[in-house]
Amino acid sequence: MKSHFLLFCKAPKPGYAKSRLAPFLGDSTAAELSAALTEYVLEQLLQHFYNVNVEMRFVVCYTGETDISYWHSWFLPFFTHYFGKATMDDNGNFSFNKTFQLSFAEQSDGSLGVRLLRAFQNNFETGAEKVVVVGVDTPDLDGFLVETAFKALETFDIVVGPSLDGGYYLLGMRSFCEEVFKNIPWSTSEVLNATRHQALTAGYTMDILPALEDIDEVENLFILERLAATSNKGKRWMKFLDKWLLEYLHPCPSYSYYNESLNRDHQEETLLTAVTPRWIGESNQSHSIEKTAKNGQLNNICDRKDKLVYVSVVKPQLVGKLLRVLGRVLPLGKELSHVKRVKRKTERSSLDQDGKRHRSEPHITVLLCLKEDFENLDYSVLDSLNEFGLEPFLMSIPSRAAMTREEYVSLCSIWPVLYQPPPPPRPLPSNEEMLSILRHMSICFDIAWYHRKNSNYLGICAMMVRPSKNEIIAVTCDTSCRNHMSDKWKEMKCESCQPFTHAVMNCIESASWKVGSYKRRQSLQSKALSDCSSYCDEAERSLTGDSDSNSFESETDTETTDKSSLPDDAYMCTGMDVYTTREPCLMLVYFIMALYLSFTIILDRCCMALVHARVKRVIFAIPNKYFGGLGGGPSGTQLHKVAALNHHFDVLHLEGFEKIWKPTIITNDAKRSLK
Repeated sequence: MKSHFLLFCKAPKPGYAKSRLAPFLGDSTAAELSAALTEYVLEQLLQHFYNVNVEMRFVVCYTGETDISYWHSWFLPFFTHYFGKATMDDNGNFSFNKTFQLSFAEQSDGSLGVRLLRAFQNNFETGAEKVVVVGVDTPDLDGFLVETAFKALETFDIVVGPSLDGGYYLLGMRSFCEEVFKNIPWSTSEVLNATRHQALTAGYTMDILPALEDIDEVENLFILERLAATSNKGKRWMKFLDKWLLEYLHPCPSYSYYNESLNRDHQEETLLTAVTPRWIGESNQSHSIEKTAKNGQLNNICDRKDKLVYVSVVKPQLVGKLLRVLGRVLPLGKELSHVKRVKRKTERSSLDQDGKRHRSEPHITVLLCLKEDFENLDYSVLDSLNEFGLEPFLMSIPSRAAMTREEYVSLCSIWPVLYQPPPPPRPLPSNEEMLSILRHMSICFDIAWYHRKNSNYLGICAMMVRPSKNEIIAVTCDTSCRNHMSDKWKEMKCESCQPFTHAVMNCIESASWKVGSYKRRQSLQSKALSDCSSYCDEAERSLTGDSDSNSFESETDTETTDKSSLPDDAYMCTGMDVYTTREPCLMLVYFIMALYLSFTIILDRCCMALVHARVKRVIFAIPNKYFGGLGGGPSGTQLHKVAALNHHFDVLHLEGFEKIWKPTIITNDAKRSLK
C-alpha cells in the first residue's frame, strides 16, 4: 500500500488517559471520555473510507497496553462491521479486501515528537509514499479531511491540520522530513508555528487544512453538548453531561458555591445601600430642570435666542395661501422643528364715539427660513413669494423647544415654540431585583478574583443569566493573555495577547453552544411529535371517512403548539442578561491596537458581539477608561444607543461596587469547578 494512515491512541485506563482533564473529571470519567472519543473518531473515519472505497493501510499506533489481544478485541469489531471478515497474515496484518488493510504498531518510547518521528520513519521504510497521522482528541475530524490531506500530498510536501490550541490534529508527509520534529516545544501553544517555521526553513512546501478544536482542557468540554444534540448516537455523550458537564456549563460555579454566595445577607445589605445603579445613555436631565424651575431660575441655554431667521408680517387673508407655498418651497427643516411657523398677536380694539368696540385685524408674522437659507434662495422661489408683498426682516428665535411649563410661557413671548418635556427618568430596579443583580455580580467578582490570584489570568469575568428563570447559563473569564496583570498601554504590547478571547466573547460562545443545542433538541422533538401527529390524523381520517373538514383546525392547533414550544431565546441569546466585572470594549480598540501592535487580523469584538447576540441587558461594575464601548471609554461612545444598529440593549452601571465588594471564601468543591 502506498498510502498509510496512522491513528495515534492511548489505552483508556484510569490515571493514564486524559491526564489534563483527570483533576476535574476524575480518573475513571476521564478514561471513559477517552474511550468514547476514540470510538467516535474511528467510526467517523471508517464510515467515510467504506463509502469512498479508498486504497490504504490503516495503522493503529497504540500505547499504554502491550498486550496486542487487548487492541484486537477493541478495534476489530469496528472494522468487521464495515468491511466484513478479515484474513490475517503471518505478520499480524489484517486484509479486508484488495484495497484496505489493517495493522497494529506500538508507539516507541520518548516524547510525542520522538514517537511521531519514529512512526513516520518506520512507515516510509516499509514502502509508503504518503503517510498521514491523526489523534483521537478531535471529534470533528472525519474521513473527508483525511482524504483531502492525501490529495494535498500530491502537490505539497507536508500537510497540517491546525488545532485551535496552537497544535495540530493531523500531520502528513510524502517523504520523510526529519526537520519538522526538531526544536519543537511540544505540548504548548507554539507547536504549529514552530513546525511551520522548521518546514519552511528546510525548503518544504506546506498545505493547511481547516482548523478544528481538541478536547484537552475543561473549557473544551462544551463541544460534547453539541455532539449530543447533533450526532446519531448522542446518548453516549449525555451520560457525561449528566455526570459532570452540566455542572460546568449550567451554573459554572458549583451549586454549593452558588448557594453560599446567595446567602451573604450582611454583604448584600451593605452593597444595596452603598452601590449606586445608573442606566447608561438614559435621559436624566429632568430633575435638574425641575429644580431650577422651582427656584425661579430658567436654564441659561433656554434663554439664548441664537437662531437667526427671516420673518415677515403678512395680511391675514393671505396667510393660508402663503403657508401652502412655503411648505412646498421652504419647508421647515430639522433645525426649526421645535418652533411654530406663525406668530399671531391680537391687539385690543379701541372704542368709537358711540361707545362700540370694533374688531381689530390680527397682527400675523410668518417665519420664512433661516438666515443662511434666505441669502441663498433661487430666483424662482423669490418670484413665487413676491406676489404676497412680503417685507422680510431678521429676527432671533429660541434655539430649542421648552422643557418646563415656566420655560414655555417665557419663550412663547419671543416666538411660539413647542412644549416637549423630557421623558421621566427610567425607574431603577426594585430592591428585590437589585438583590438578585448584586448576587450575580458578586459571583462574577469572586470568580474573577480567584482566576486572577490562582490562574494568572486577567481579573475579568462575564456571566450569562436567563432572567425569566434566574438561571446561570455560562460563566467565563478573560483568557486573552496570561502574562499581563495590568491595564497599562505599554504592557499590552505582547505577541501572546489574543484579543478574540475576552470574557464577554468566551461567554457568548459558551452560551450560544448551550442555547443552540437546546433549540436543536427542541426542534427535533417538535418535528418528531408533528410527524407522529400527522400520521395519526391521516390514519383516523382514513378510518372514519372524513375528508378535509378538520384540516384547518388541525393546522391551527399545530401552529399554536409550535409557537408555544419555542424558547424565549428564539435568536441566540435573546432576552439574556450579561454580567461583567468590567465594561466591554469597543471594536475601534483593535483598529488602534493594530497600528500599535501590528495585529494582522482585526474583527469587531465585545460590544458588537453583544449586539449580534441580541442580549437584553448588560450590567457592569468597573468602567473601561481605555477601551470602553458603553460610555466609559475616552470617546464616550455608547454603542447600545447607536440608532443605525438593528438591535439595542440596556446598560446598567453599578457605581462603587468594586469598592465595597469583599471576596467570599471559596470551598474546595467550588475550586474544582472554577479551575
